Amino acid sequence: MRDGGIRGVVVHPCGGDFDKIEVDGNEITAGVGAKLKEVAYAAQGGWILADWSGWRAFPGAVGGGLRMNAGAMGAQTFENVVRVRYLDAEGNPHTKIADELEVHYRNFPLLENNFAVSAVISRAACASAKKSIARWQRIAGETPHHRSQIAKSAGCIFKNPQTLSSGKTG
Repeated sequence: MRDGGIRGVVVHPCGGDFDKIEVDGNEITAGVGAKLKEVAYAAQGGWILADWSGWRAFPGAVGGGLRMNAGAMGAQTFENVVRVRYLDAEGNPHTKIADELEVHYRNFPLLENNFAVSAVISRAACASAKKSIARWQRIAGETPHHRSQIAKSAGCIFKNPQTLSSGKTG
């Protein structure tokens, strides 16, 4: 936060429905205060988000992951989002499905002036997830830039330029 503070209200969604994670068939509904790691490991029976198991190592919550379309190693949050529930500036609730959402690299414009409440995220079968997790662990373990995300850290906060990864050295 800058020295002059922030003009406006800072909201920290936690507790109640904000932290709730529910599994229903092939979907996980998560409040914006739910930790990304907890969502990744949400379902009973060993099911986990297959296409983007990197969530298990990311610090932060669903709301932040949505707002910045968080991602790693070529994957991004909105590859798994089915729908988003949000409040507009007047506090009116809305729900949009994935096809209605404008999503960019590390940017989700809908949340610039609106407040996310929850997201429904698709999940895949355990066998596929185990392969994805093993690949992610292998890559992350071999890449200095991503080792810090396996340990407790704030993660990477940089946008990659179009020509080169911000974590690449040399």
